Amino acid sequence: MILDTGANDGAGGNDTIYIGGEGMVASGLGTLSLSAGSGANFVLIDGGSVQLDANAGVGGGNLTMMARNNAIINLPTSQDLAGLTLGETARVNLTGVGSQVLRVNSLSLEADTVVNIASHSMIVQSTAADRVGVLANIRSWIRAGRNGGAWNGNGITSSAAADDPTRNTGLAAIINDRGDGSVVRGELGGMTVDANSILIKWTYNGDGDLNGVLNADDYARIDSAAGAGGATDYYSGDFNYSDSTNSDDYFLIDKAYSGQGSVLSDTPAPLAAESQTITRTARRPQHHHRRATRRNSAIERAWLIFRHAQ
Repeated sequence: MILDTGANDGAGGNDTIYIGGEGMVASGLGTLSLSAGSGANFVLIDGGSVQLDANAGVGGGNLTMMARNNAIINLPTSQDLAGLTLGETARVNLTGVGSQVLRVNSLSLEADTVVNIASHSMIVQSTAADRVGVLANIRSWIRAGRNGGAWNGNGITSSAAADDPTRNTGLAAIINDRGDGSVVRGELGGMTVDANSILIKWTYNGDGDLNGVLNADDYARIDSAAGAGGATDYYSGDFNYSDSTNSDDYFLIDKAYSGQGSVLSDTPAPLAAESQTITRTARRPQHHHRRATRRNSAIERAWLIFRHAQ
């Protein structure tokens, strides 16, 4: 079913779509496809369950989506939205096969709502002035969704991480800036991003640059942050969203490193001077809740690079 709201009021018309509390009740309906035009458009889903494609025609990037009550929105394809707001117990599930991205310019979640990224990715576009605050909100939602590593809480979560028996995967969320204005990634799932984009990806615990593999670059960042007193962001080493970098984070990356399999990316970023095939023995810190001491980190990184060169 295609709902084209731009056909009769002109492509630039501002349109509002409302789905009532009973949701989509048409028998046999598969996907509801929206073509809202290029105006400032709005869709409110007040309940029920719907499989939705808001980018089927013109105007997906201008469409603000809101869901409330017990509404469930399943997104089977990548989506580009102006904004997403969830209230009460509403939830959004990314259900696509293969690589899928949900991109929004604004995101607002109430305490009992859920965005399930599953094995996919999300982009929240921000500005230079607002990105730190936006990331703080996203980290709090992921911390709630992570729920101590079970990944079954409210907020931003991942059913793929919850279903991972090894507990080696989770959601990585970073500002797409290496700290000098250059981007960590030029794209995510085929969507172009810039230094003010907040990137969220299902990947191995410790994959701070979201390239889908753990390597010497990831260890170099956490070692540098630990030596400087600890980091409070995922890119530099806070993999469990505790707002600090310590032995718990080393445990997560070591365990994931020794257990990682194939690259968790359809278009992995180029590797630098490291190899994903290196075998590394996980170290279990003696003081699990104290900041790890990494006197041999430089030697270990040199060994990784040497092995790759061979």
